[in-house]
Amino acid sequence: MTIHRPPLTLFTQSRNSAGERVRIALNLKGLAYDYVSVASMEAAEYRRINPQGLMPALKVGEEIIAQSGAILEYLEEVYCERPLLPANPIERAQARAFACLISSDTHPLCNYRVRKYLAQEMNASDEAVLAWYRNWITISFTALEELLARRANA
Repeated sequence: MTIHRPPLTLFTQSRNSAGERVRIALNLKGLAYDYVSVASMEAAEYRRINPQGLMPALKVGEEIIAQSGAILEYLEEVYCERPLLPANPIERAQARAFACLISSDTHPLCNYRVRKYLAQEMNASDEAVLAWYRNWITISFTALEELLARRANA
């Protein structure tokens, strides 16, 4: 029995780390997809695809899935032949926690639109924005490195 799977189109740009997470998953799963650079689109055109205006968005047939976490879960559920997550439930939960540290704790605080807001709306100096960025990156990377060190010793 052949399973019909609609074509995939990824909307992102190369400097977008959330889009890179999805692109890595698509490639690890060996999935064919079209790539559309959001940088080559008008902002209004992309907002018609993804009203939030953030990247990435994955077009599945005629449907759109936004947010990298939701896209990754969709790919894992539908294209399960090459799983991204470990079979062991504890290790799977730990992998999800690691990903959440990046996508929920680090990325929102350190992305460009937050730093731009700090500079433009809060009148933070370049030095203050850099200090903000370094603070949150250091906290996050310290935790990630510790988690990786524990994993390597397991």
